[in-house]
This record gives sequence, structure tokens and C-alpha cells, in this order.
Amino acid sequence: SPTDYTTLYSVLKLTQGIPAFVVGPERRTVITLDLDLYSRALQIQQSVGNRNWILRAGVLHIAFAALHALGKTLDGSGIDTCAIESGIYTSAALRGIYSGKAYKRAVEYHITTSLSLLMMRFDHLFTALEANENIPRAQCKAFREALHERSPEMVNIYDDIQSWYSEKIKPAEREEQGLEDLAKYLKQVDNLLQLIYACRSGDWEGYLVALECLIKYFFAHDLLNYARLMPVHLAQMNALEHEDPVTWEALKSGDFVVTKSEIPFMRLFTDQTLEQEIKVLRRHGGMVGLSQDEASSYHVTSSRPYGKAVSQQLS
Repeated sequence: SPTDYTTLYSVLKLTQGIPAFVVGPERRTVITLDLDLYSRALQIQQSVGNRNWILRAGVLHIAFAALHALGKTLDGSGIDTCAIESGIYTSAALRGIYSGKAYKRAVEYHITTSLSLLMMRFDHLFTALEANENIPRAQCKAFREALHERSPEMVNIYDDIQSWYSEKIKPAEREEQGLEDLAKYLKQVDNLLQLIYACRSGDWEGYLVALECLIKYFFAHDLLNYARLMPVHLAQMNALEHEDPVTWEALKSGDFVVTKSEIPFMRLFTDQTLEQEIKVLRRHGGMVGLSQDEASSYHVTSSRPYGKAVSQQLS
């Protein structure tokens, strides 16, 4: 069993040996695990005192936990009933979405719900706004065009719109308790999307900032394992900047995610890529029972760096 401490320790030692053989024993090894294995690996590291392991929690499982927290935020709000009555989702699908188990569908659901709420929110505010004729429609149109053209003027236009928003819209929001609650949900969705964006674009520092913003939701919704271990993970990753500048620069260059395509914004979480590789290995005609076959496991794990090197030389 992979959760057995003896098995896990053997795997950690084997994983450490691969980069030590390829790039040298002076380099530390970055190892990504799901939360259960990450917790056990931390205990092993503290027990044996091995400082060559840099343990990371898998981002895919962090996203699962963030989606679960979003599900708890919406639970009992009536928004789930709206989704069922509109015929977009079934109750069974929503159970998977709210529990955080259906990653792609859950992200799509929260993006769709957020956009719907934003549209209704601004329709309500603009209708109730006394100075309705003062809405900067021309500036909003110019901002949209500047975004499409990647114009540097978008910053100045955004600042003007933000000033108007703070003066005209913010006071109206404070008077509406329902809008304030929805704003908190929208902020929570935005934090999750920031995490996904940072990983897809290879922004290491952005990933750490987004993770820090998400941790409070793990505490608020009693996701105790993530609430207990994510601050540890975040502190260890931030400490690399001073303790191991070489690894920090490597992670900062985007090596904390996997690039399977040259297309921008297509990088994947490490554990998400692993799940895809396992699916490919176990398809029809592939390797079945990989974790139980010691020779097959050793062949796959030890040959991967060589295969990557050959692929880079050929390309």
C-alpha cells in the first residue's frame, strides 16, 4: 500500500536517487504528493532528518479542497435549486460539484454562476443608482478595446473606472446585505481562479499568493487537514527563497508545473499530469497493476529522465 510508511519511505529514497544520478547528488529533490501522502512524508522527513527532500502538496488536490469550500459556501443558499430548476445540472451532478470531486465541471459551474451573479448584481445596482446617466459607458467600451489590443492605456482607464465604482457603487453595496454575501462568494471564486491562472501561466510567486488567500477558507469551512497542513506547505515554499536559491529560481522559472504543449496557458498541475499518465498506462494494452509490479515500477520511474533527455535532443 502506498500509504504504508515503509513503502512510502522506499519510494522517497528511490525518487531522490533519480535526480541524484542524473544531475548530481548536490541537488535537492522536489517531490509532489497528495495531501495524505504529503502528511505522512512530512512525518518521515522529520523522523529521518533528510533535508534533500523538498515536499510539495499537489495543486490538483488543493483545488479539490477549494472547490469543496465553495460548495459549502453555496450550500443552502438556493443557488443549487436555481441550477436544478433551470435544467442545467441535475442534483447528482451538483453533489459531485459541491463536494469538490468533479474538477472540470465544478470550475465551469462556479464560473457560470459567478458571471450570472455579476450580471444580476450590476443590473440591480445600475437600476437603483440615482445618477444613472453618469455611468462611464464610453470608458467601459474603451477599456474593453484596450484589453483586446493589449494597450498599456488599459491601466489608466481601469483606474478611472475604479474611482467611479468606489464613489458610486460601493456605498450602495454596503446597504444591501445580500449583495455583500454574494460579493464574498465572488471573491472566493476569484481566489481559486487566481490559483489556476498562476499554475497555467507558470507564475510561482502568484501561486504562493493565491494559496495564501485560499487558506482562510479551509479554516472557515472545517477542512481541517488542509487548514492544518497548507500553512506548513506555504511556509516551507517561501523559505526556499533564502534557504535554497537554486531551487527557488527553478520553481520561479515555471518548473513547478508540467508543460506538455508549446501553446501558452496550457501548463498542468504535477499531480494532474500524473493522473493522466496513469490513465494512459492502464488503458487497453497498457500496463495493469503497475504499483504491484516492482520491475515495471522501477522501469517507468528510472527511465523517465533519460526519455526526456532524448526527446529534447531530437527536438
